[in-house]
Amino acid sequence: MGRARFGIENVGAPLPPGVFYLTSLNVGRTVFRDEIYGNDATGLVEDESKPFRTMSAALAASLTLTPTLTNRVLVRNKGELREDFNLENAVDIDLGNYYFSTNSSLAAQISDNGVDVDCIIYGNSIIDQNSGGITPTIQISGANSNIRINCDKINNNSWMCFEILSTAIVSIFCNQINSAQDCIFNVGGTVYVEINESSHAGLTNFINVLGDMIVRVNNFTCDDTAIQCAGGTLKVYCSKVASQLKIAVGAGGTFSFYFDEAICFGGVGFENNGGTFILNGRYMDTPDSCIIQTVDSSITKSYIQEVFAQNTVVKLSDGGSMLLWNGRYAAQNLFLNIDVIQYDGGSLIIHDCIGIPNVAGLAIIAAAPINLRCENYYASTNALDPNVTVLTGNFIQDVNL
Repeated sequence: MGRARFGIENVGAPLPPGVFYLTSLNVGRTVFRDEIYGNDATGLVEDESKPFRTMSAALAASLTLTPTLTNRVLVRNKGELREDFNLENAVDIDLGNYYFSTNSSLAAQISDNGVDVDCIIYGNSIIDQNSGGITPTIQISGANSNIRINCDKINNNSWMCFEILSTAIVSIFCNQINSAQDCIFNVGGTVYVEINESSHAGLTNFINVLGDMIVRVNNFTCDDTAIQCAGGTLKVYCSKVASQLKIAVGAGGTFSFYFDEAICFGGVGFENNGGTFILNGRYMDTPDSCIIQTVDSSITKSYIQEVFAQNTVVKLSDGGSMLLWNGRYAAQNLFLNIDVIQYDGGSLIIHDCIGIPNVAGLAIIAAAPINLRCENYYASTNALDPNVTVLTGNFIQDVNL
């Protein structure tokens, strides 16, 4: 019997009798794309020895295998990618351990092209939109698309990383997301995000206009406002966040924020102009302004354990509603009279909280008469504004706090 010598067809010199090469490597329901050896003119499906040169050609060829949700097709990538492409339904993509970029300023790097697509993208890859144009890295607009992405990093040097413009379902798992503008912009989808290391945005890390979004991230930083919630439901879980302007702004919907440490350098920490805020954290600090501002009939519930501010710590006005639960609220400016709570209208309930005003500041200052409902509100110095009447509960002044 002769010996079989395995290889791809590059025969060269004549072979001795009984020695032969395999001229194809068949892999069922798989299409191959190769940066170096691929050729769009000669590429074949289910043949590793006949890869395609471009991802677009490999995806187009995958449709000849008639992919379905119960009988999917895989496109396997080898080598760096420098193109943008549209996803196909029931066609998954293994990007491998390669860098993926595009210089196109006319289209999203990856898109479902407004068509309903079910697709899984995975690999230890970096997906980088570096065109300098106003185009997202990944854009999903099919109403019933279901997209799952698992990679190392997702970047955009001029625009947003994710733009979700429909009621699609999008799941994102990666180590880092970094963008020049917004990291994730959701207009109506159901979005789940896990970021293992960090996220940085030139403008906003996470925006939810409609739909539902859950974000789990270790650390994230922002050059502007870190989070915006204009509608729907947005939940963010993180260890540490630092923003140059504001941590979160609300204009509708329900925003829940669970954190260990939050620092805001340039403005109001949490500005609730509509909707409901639920804040649950260990430590919050702002060197410039107040921590929580609630207006326009919005609702804020704070379960933050320690809060420090250079200005009035909490502001409530215009018919808003606020609950402060089991927290220590301290004004840390050494030279100005800083009040803990500034009340200009609305509903205020305090439960087991400590208020530490500064110099001649007050535990609560009120522009109009207020009936305070509290279950143990402790203050270090100076009592209440004359406009404040303790209707229920106990206000306790203790200079030793």
